[in-house]
Amino acid sequence: MKQLHFDIVSKARGTTADHIRYIMRKGEFAERDDFVGWNYGNMPSWAWPDPEAFFLTSDKYERVNSPAFIAVTFSLPNCLSTEQNVRLASKIMDAVARGMPYMFAVHEVTAFQSGVRHPHVHGMLSGRVDDGVDRSPEQTFRRYNNKHPARGGCKKVGCGIRPAEIKNSTIEMRRIIAETINDELYAYGFDDRVDHRPLREQGIAREPVPYMRASEFREMRESQSGCAHNRKHHPEGGAPWMPPEPWSI
Repeated sequence: MKQLHFDIVSKARGTTADHIRYIMRKGEFAERDDFVGWNYGNMPSWAWPDPEAFFLTSDKYERVNSPAFIAVTFSLPNCLSTEQNVRLASKIMDAVARGMPYMFAVHEVTAFQSGVRHPHVHGMLSGRVDDGVDRSPEQTFRRYNNKHPARGGCKKVGCGIRPAEIKNSTIEMRRIIAETINDELYAYGFDDRVDHRPLREQGIAREPVPYMRASEFREMRESQSGCAHNRKHHPEGGAPWMPPEPWSI
């Protein structure tokens, strides 16, 4: 069994535009070469052709004390092709969203030394589940009206739940991701499997392997390039630097 990398965090208003530019590799991130695909689902009719507009509208009209969106990040199997992983990412996001509006981007970073691919997903989720009521973009993010739903915004899934429920929901999301990945690995004939449980629950007595982010990959590349330059021009060849490469599925 291999370990699943998974991260989830709520994002406040004012962060959405930067996050979209980052995951979609736009603006200052456009020169990066690791963007390989994206998709979206469960959008209301007004946002169906443009999911970015949905999250940008959330950033503008969502209540101040409520997150504009939930960001999730998880690893994908590097034994699958890029196209297979993009399709797998769609299956995973649709499964964990459970009707919630979402969009995601798949990035595929290649390790500098070994050439190993490290595909992963950056997903965005909103608790504003569409209930079939025709609302304007602004009204979608208003407070829900229990007595007269058409007069208020969409009901927001996850609001007001206890910390223990949040923890259980996160564990369940990890389980869904791992099971969806394993089903896909089985379908393509691979023996590898991932496990969403902590190492302690798996009976494995070792420290978790730290996950390396894309920014750390870039720093590695720059440092490696600098070392190669030093070895070429330094009279004694320069000092080699061999950082550990991150583990990936």
